[in-house]
Amino acid sequence: MHCYVVYAPSLAHTVCASQSATELQATLDSTHEWPFQELADLLEWSKVLNKLDSYISACLLSDPSLMLIKSTASTTTSSSSPTDLPPPTEALTVPTEQAEATLHAILRFTALLLPHSLSKHVYNSTSHLILLLSTPSPSLLNLTLTCLCHLSSPPLLQRQQFPEQNQHHTSLHSSNTAAEKLLVLARGWGSQGGGLGLLTVIAPTVATTPPLPADPADLRFSYYLPDGSSPSLIHIDAATLATFKDTTAIFDHCLTNFTIPTNKYFALLARIR
Repeated sequence: MHCYVVYAPSLAHTVCASQSATELQATLDSTHEWPFQELADLLEWSKVLNKLDSYISACLLSDPSLMLIKSTASTTTSSSSPTDLPPPTEALTVPTEQAEATLHAILRFTALLLPHSLSKHVYNSTSHLILLLSTPSPSLLNLTLTCLCHLSSPPLLQRQQFPEQNQHHTSLHSSNTAAEKLLVLARGWGSQGGGLGLLTVIAPTVATTPPLPADPADLRFSYYLPDGSSPSLIHIDAATLATFKDTTAIFDHCLTNFTIPTNKYFALLARIR
């Protein structure tokens, strides 16, 4: 059996020929499902990937609020620091008011392309995806995680036809920062140590289980300062949290009112979410 490969010149040409974010968005939004039975070889889609990568850079530069942490490094910068973006392949501009919608269209198309593609090692927007793990937008975050998931593994057809071939490596696999952030997200928000064990949550009326915490909706985040021997604690009760406009406002409040090591920013953001 073989993994057949397709190159769609009409779709690729339309994407590459887009002269504005509006044209690009219209093209990508018109593709709702993978239109071919064959897989795409990303080596032949390099111009498309470069175009999309440049537009992602343009969107993030146009609207920095799409990222709360603006560095891919483990020691991150504050939300008000200059954006640490990889240089774009092509200089483009996107209106600020259109940046989020354009980025959403790009990520949705990428999430459609990656599970149906080979040669994923040539995908060149991994750094952008890592940055977007700190987006305040739930929909963008969901699409970003979907793209990373598809980037991390070979296409399903290839796994089915060649199960013995497990070699698959992309820039995602060699990124320590991506691994750290994905591990933070995988930890979730509750734990048995915090009084939110599985048994306690699903059967709180059982006499042998402890009651649920009185303040499960509060924000609690503990951390150590570089020169401190005892942990510092951020505690904001649920009533106070409800007075903030959104995730961004809570995150900025914490950075303003507490001394937090920069390498703890992402863990704090994950806890706020």
